Amino acid sequence: MTRVATIPLQRTMADAIQRAQQNLAKTQTSLSTGKKAQDYAGLGTEAVRTMSARSMLAKQEAQAVVSKHVTTSLAIYDAHVTGLDNTLIDLRTRMATAIGTEDSSGLQETIKGAFEQFRSSLTGTHDAMVQKSPAPRGQEGPRRPYEMLGKSETGGLDGHRKGACT
Repeated sequence: MTRVATIPLQRTMADAIQRAQQNLAKTQTSLSTGKKAQDYAGLGTEAVRTMSARSMLAKQEAQAVVSKHVTTSLAIYDAHVTGLDNTLIDLRTRMATAIGTEDSSGLQETIKGAFEQFRSSLTGTHDAMVQKSPAPRGQEGPRRPYEMLGKSETGGLDGHRKGACT
């Protein structure tokens, strides 16, 4: 008959039970006191999961901020494009009426007004989207987009051609 040594097995089991009870006591103490881990090492194997959850939360918050900015930008673009569309529809109607009735009185003012609306919409959209930084000292700053040039900036050209509308 062979004899099985159970003493070493019993000692191993007793040590394992004792470690488990110590861990249980630590967990119960931290639960009852409400004490959280002081650092990631105190979390043990949960540290990786906690770090991943924190980074995902930060990423989601950053995406929410960007989403709000994009929504605002798109709303501004939509308002300006709608205004442009309405202005160009009015201009088209006025031009068709002038052609049909052969009466072009007031057409030049309508065209100028449409251009001004177009320019202000594009400039407003640009200004809303670009964060302005102060110009360096002694400089005037950048020219606003879609701004008409003066005679001195165009080399004295007056912009009129033979046969062009005045």
